[in-house]
Amino acid sequence: MNMKKKLLLSMILLALCLIQASANYYYKIRLYKDNGEVGGWTRYIEVRYENNQYVNGLLDLINGKTVKDELEHEHSLPKKDGKVDLNSIEGIVFANGKGRDKSNDLNILEGDEYKIAWPKIREHIKYLELREYKLDTYNNSGYFMGMYNLEALELPKGGMTVGDGDKDGELYFANAGKLKKILIYKEGAPDDKVDITDDAVKPLLNRVGKFMFSNCYSLSTKYINRLIKNVTEIKDNAFYADDGNRGKFSDETSNTIIEIPSSVKKIGNQAFYNRVKVTGLNIHGNDCLEIGSEAFKQCDELATISLDNMIQDTKELKIDKDAFMRCKQLNAFVNLGKAKITSLGTGVFGDCRSMTNEFVNGVLTNYAANGGTTKIPAYLFFGCNGQDGHDKPDGNKNVCSFTDLIIPEQFTEIGDGAFAFANNDAKIRLKTIRVNRDMAPTCQKGKTDEYAGITEKSVFDGLDPNVTTVSFETNATGWKETKNETTGETETTGFLTYMNDGSEFQRLLTKDIYSDHTAYINVPQQHAIVRLHRKLKEGWNTICLPFGVNNRYGSISEWKGYSDKQACNARIIVNGLTNNDSEANSNNFPMGVYRGYWPEGKTFMFLHYTEFDAYPLNLGETFLVKMRAKDIAGDGIYTFRNV
Repeated sequence: MNMKKKLLLSMILLALCLIQASANYYYKIRLYKDNGEVGGWTRYIEVRYENNQYVNGLLDLINGKTVKDELEHEHSLPKKDGKVDLNSIEGIVFANGKGRDKSNDLNILEGDEYKIAWPKIREHIKYLELREYKLDTYNNSGYFMGMYNLEALELPKGGMTVGDGDKDGELYFANAGKLKKILIYKEGAPDDKVDITDDAVKPLLNRVGKFMFSNCYSLSTKYINRLIKNVTEIKDNAFYADDGNRGKFSDETSNTIIEIPSSVKKIGNQAFYNRVKVTGLNIHGNDCLEIGSEAFKQCDELATISLDNMIQDTKELKIDKDAFMRCKQLNAFVNLGKAKITSLGTGVFGDCRSMTNEFVNGVLTNYAANGGTTKIPAYLFFGCNGQDGHDKPDGNKNVCSFTDLIIPEQFTEIGDGAFAFANNDAKIRLKTIRVNRDMAPTCQKGKTDEYAGITEKSVFDGLDPNVTTVSFETNATGWKETKNETTGETETTGFLTYMNDGSEFQRLLTKDIYSDHTAYINVPQQHAIVRLHRKLKEGWNTICLPFGVNNRYGSISEWKGYSDKQACNARIIVNGLTNNDSEANSNNFPMGVYRGYWPEGKTFMFLHYTEFDAYPLNLGETFLVKMRAKDIAGDGIYTFRNV
């Protein structure tokens, strides 16, 4: 082929492209009558591209010109105060050649028709019909967005095949805040269209594009469930609502549960963000489902996550950061045993203030078994302490029943703020924490994880140690000392490790009692570190302490070589009052143990007591101690360990 033929062919192809890009499209309009009633539809009006401009189109219409339909009938918009009245347009229909079976043309609104005319019209219409708007793939972005008064939408009669590109289907029907009804063509039906919730309707979409139905806050859940019924992906922000639209959702009296079909493999980031009327989430089918970041964030009434009981095997779940953040009613995970939670991001259930023991411990157990990790994610259950007493849908106050935490033995590390409280005024507190590992999980504040702008929260931040009992179960109960052959250092495992590693567990094991308080709360605790707040004076002081040695593990001879548990009582007391002074421990710390009252002499009798190992000191005995100047604590706090 010579250069001239090549050039000619290129020009022909370019011309064909221009013809395709500028092919004709069609529309109908329906206007209000003078009495306010809705009139009939016009016949199709063909928009032609002539002399580098569109003729007979929407732009002509809004500029006050007359347009002609296919029967040569003339149409124009009425005027009000000398201007074209766009409020007179009740509905509009779009079609193209392929949709009308007239040609293979796939053209759509474009040029000034789309950029100038359509934005002025779309804000006014209440009805949009796309029955004959046929495209092989719907790849456009934001095409019909901004129809703020739209109440009913008719989809293309063959459904919509949305492209898999990042922008395909994006913002397609976004911001149709009054949209309440979606229809589709069905031959033989009255007016040849039915509600999409009709059981006979075929698949509507293959995927939901980004922001495709965002801020459609009047669209009920039954329509959402029908739109997603056969899709493979619900993309980012698909049914998202802005924070400012949270109060605009209508009361949905039935079917407020989102049904995720087995075909869906991924729910995108913020896909259902702020859908405040959704009460439940049902997940169907096997295989894997990824739930994106903030996918259901601030779904205020979402109370239940449920896996379909018909699932034959298990459903793999990957749940990204903050996915259910601030779902304040969330308290049940039904059929959790049918799931394998293989991934959890930071703050997945943060601020879910109606949490239960079954939910929290069930998720932790499942993740421990299937997650392939030894770390509990940061802020995973941050703020799950029900502290605000907010109203539930039935008018009652929320009550959190997350009071007992079980930490599976698989976890060796707990991320920042994983079980931290949202504020220190919380009325609901963790009553028990059960630890099931012989190596202390790392529980330090870090600098890498973040939750809702919060960083560096300790694991149990805001939890008062005086109200929580920490127990060491199974592998965590015993302790032993072993010599590291590499370093030559002696290492400890078990509960003593928790007591001495500076972790959150050491803080929770530390209980405070106050001699000047008339009332305070303390719960039972073995292996406690007790801080006595009392101003002692130099010389003799009277003391009675409500604790003794922890003698839970085996014979007492294994505990630091002491031969008698009551001797250990004395050692704990002496160490606490003298800050482990070696001289005091060598029987040089005078104590007087109460032994009765002598009526004749009207005297209280105390036994002079220094032989700590030879003579028992019973738990709860009243005694005198002679404090030396160096024993007086400047802050008035005396610390007793392992009591």
